[in-house]
Amino acid sequence: GCLGSSTYTAEVYPKPIAQIISSSTTACAGSSINFMGTGGNSYFWDFVGIGTSNSSNPTVVFPFNGTYNILLFTSNTYGCSDTIAKQIQIFAKPTPTIFPGYNYDPCGKFICVSFTCAATTPLQNSYWSFGNGQTSSNLYTAISCYSVNGIYKAKISVIDTNGCTGVDSTLLNVALINNIYDFTYTVGVNGSVTFSATSLPSLTWNWNFTAPNQSILQNPTFIFPDTTQNYNVCLIIK
Repeated sequence: GCLGSSTYTAEVYPKPIAQIISSSTTACAGSSINFMGTGGNSYFWDFVGIGTSNSSNPTVVFPFNGTYNILLFTSNTYGCSDTIAKQIQIFAKPTPTIFPGYNYDPCGKFICVSFTCAATTPLQNSYWSFGNGQTSSNLYTAISCYSVNGIYKAKISVIDTNGCTGVDSTLLNVALINNIYDFTYTVGVNGSVTFSATSLPSLTWNWNFTAPNQSILQNPTFIFPDTTQNYNVCLIIK
């Protein structure tokens, strides 16, 4: 019938509550995201497939697109620990490609280039510059004309629907004949006009007056049927 008792003193330590704070939960490939861990005194990060860190606030660059599960292991001075995970979505950057198409003026006075952009992701904004002072904000296609010989750099900068950016450029070699070859004309009577090609004698000439009227002479004379109209005369050098 005897009773006895004993008392034990147990000290219970608080458990840390791990938290991940990030500057963003989405980003574009090649971008960096800042992380901060809270709730403990020591931290171990596992950026699966990228690397690890013991910093409380690491910065990580994500080189490739995909979904990443970020793991944080934290502990306090009592040795108690906690773990938390956070998902980060990384988007692929658009890779635009410029395809130029050339449309020559038959007389070689200018060339118009039609540009087409093929992108790997849907675009939200585009900015074209053609190297000749002209620009365009068309998304996928644009046209620019050149009237001076030279090498021009056409460039497109894009932003896709995920906010990621991409750039492409191409060089255009514009070589027009109008700076070398030309012609003069003298107006006679009754619609008669005499033309003189100022090109080298060894070349051939193909004059276009009004369809189907043509001439292969260097200095032809043509009578236009209506002296009240304007006519486009084209000289093609071959």
